[in-house]
Amino acid sequence: MKNKIAKILWQDASDDGKSWSKPGEFAGLVDITTVGILYEETDDYVIIAHSVCSTGDLGGVFHIPKGTVKNIEYLCEV
Repeated sequence: MKNKIAKILWQDASDDGKSWSKPGEFAGLVDITTVGILYEETDDYVIIAHSVCSTGDLGGVFHIPKGTVKNIEYLCEV
């Protein structure tokens, strides 16, 4: 089975690192770029992993809600 390597640009919540903030000091959302082995893509989510072994087991599985995804670039097959 060929696996695709995908580069996913998605948006996530941010934290300014302070314990208390004044109203209006919202840091905003941040763009995140994640690269990994594409396992599954549905209308609701994308699942990628950083590793896959010969048995098909995945390591470092990461679920990204599809509503936060801004772009998916398929880099290559392995």
